[in-house]
Amino acid sequence: MERQPIPWRTIWAAISAVVATLTALYLITLLSRVLLWIALAALLATILGPAVNFVELRLRCRRSLAVAVVMLLSTLVASGLIYAVVSPLVNQGTSYAEQVPQFLEDAREGKGAAGNFVKRYNLEERFSQENINKFTNSLTSGSWSIAKQIGNALAALISILTLGIVMLAKGPAALSAGVDLLPEAKRERVRTVGARCAKAVSGYMAGNLLISLVAGTTNFIFLTIIDVPFALVLAVWVSISDLIPLIGATLGAIAVVLVAFLDAPNKGLAALIFCLLYQLFENNVLGVAVMSRTVHLDPLIVLTSMLIGVELLGIIGAFVAIPVAGMVQVIVRDIWQHRNPHAKAAITSS
Repeated sequence: MERQPIPWRTIWAAISAVVATLTALYLITLLSRVLLWIALAALLATILGPAVNFVELRLRCRRSLAVAVVMLLSTLVASGLIYAVVSPLVNQGTSYAEQVPQFLEDAREGKGAAGNFVKRYNLEERFSQENINKFTNSLTSGSWSIAKQIGNALAALISILTLGIVMLAKGPAALSAGVDLLPEAKRERVRTVGARCAKAVSGYMAGNLLISLVAGTTNFIFLTIIDVPFALVLAVWVSISDLIPLIGATLGAIAVVLVAFLDAPNKGLAALIFCLLYQLFENNVLGVAVMSRTVHLDPLIVLTSMLIGVELLGIIGAFVAIPVAGMVQVIVRDIWQHRNPHAKAAITSS
């Protein structure tokens, strides 16, 4: 059989598809930071969306006014929380910083628990005055780099907040207009899936905050019982670091164990045992129970999604991985239910 030649239209269509795909990938790579900001702004709008809707309905006002009220209240609450966190950190942190020179001097001279530790492991050279001065100079030389990073972070934060406010004000109208372009038979289904996706995101944030609050409270009670100094500062640090998936609990535990050990070796050992036991409890009981109830995700999916997020976007990827996985699960489940109506009853709705 004679082979038919491939039409030029098909060849040009294939070439155009390849060029369009490569161009899209290049643009995504080029605009990755902006796309990440947009995604974070959308996440913020999704979290604050229910509050804006509530204010809009209760006050019967324009959505722009409802957005302003919610953002003002959110700013006041955030400012209060920051003050509650920063105030003890500054006060107790300053007190601790004033003791650092004396602690280093005692360690260098072999006094106290830290001095015994230095002598036992022959660390006198590391605590020499020359090394201490080098450490201080390195901190000073890196101040410009730190200031630059803080400036970039503030610029990103302002951009994300601005995008989030615009999405809160104009997003529902734009989404409604987009849904109205769909066939009438599919509109209600898309609205239901969107509502479930928003519920998964808000559930994740609520669950993460709850776990961090439990971690900080538990550590504060334990550190107070064994009389470790700066218990409040350490508990606040544990709560903040615990918001970071995967490595956050470890970062908090390192600070707790280090300060407890410097106060007394037996307290350090007790803190190490407590942190290990609490992390086992949080990872295998508390975290699984809270996330399964708020995001309705299997623990294996939670862990896998966080690992993928960290690999792709680092710490930010770990933050957004679970809500994205929750939204993907909602969409996949909806597609499965509509293609397999007989299996719909066997699947628990989210």
